[in-house]
Amino acid sequence: EGGAVRGVRTPLRRWSAAHVVLASGAWAGAAIDSAPPLPIRPVRGQLASLRGPALPSIVWDDAIYLVPRADGGVTAGATVEDVGFECRVTSDGVRSLLARAAQLVPALAEAAFEGARAGLRPATPDGLPLVGPAPDAPGLLLALGHHRNGILLSATTAALVADLVLGRALPAAARAFRPDRFAIPAAGAAAR
Repeated sequence: EGGAVRGVRTPLRRWSAAHVVLASGAWAGAAIDSAPPLPIRPVRGQLASLRGPALPSIVWDDAIYLVPRADGGVTAGATVEDVGFECRVTSDGVRSLLARAAQLVPALAEAAFEGARAGLRPATPDGLPLVGPAPDAPGLLLALGHHRNGILLSATTAALVADLVLGRALPAAARAFRPDRFAIPAAGAAAR
């Protein structure tokens, strides 16, 4: 309303708010009508679940990470694939994860394959997240584009967003994440 975001409207009702936080992951570009669109693109990641041998800790290298699970299994991840919104498990993705896991921990070559899944990560052109006020859209805060580091940066992102809601400026170390480094979104942007 009047060039500012003043709340959220859903099919069920409308909520008024002084601040709206957009944290919709890979779908952020579809959540806002803006020109140019939000610079978020989906990047598929596939994970494989294995059974045995148990790992005592997380193991990783440049190509893969292996995470021991509480149930004794191991999660191997993850691929990085620019395939748009195609969120499916592929035989090539699983094959590469299993081969990389066995290279890193040879005993995993004999592990039982339990299954695989795929997800979409939100990525920005420069690889840094968007955290801060949306340019020319007062009331809209962005917290997205974390790519492979969403879970790692979740607590820090939440603290930054809370500070912004309370009227505090981003600390110097977080200024590289400011959304105004891209031309998004234009005044009067309307949420879909």
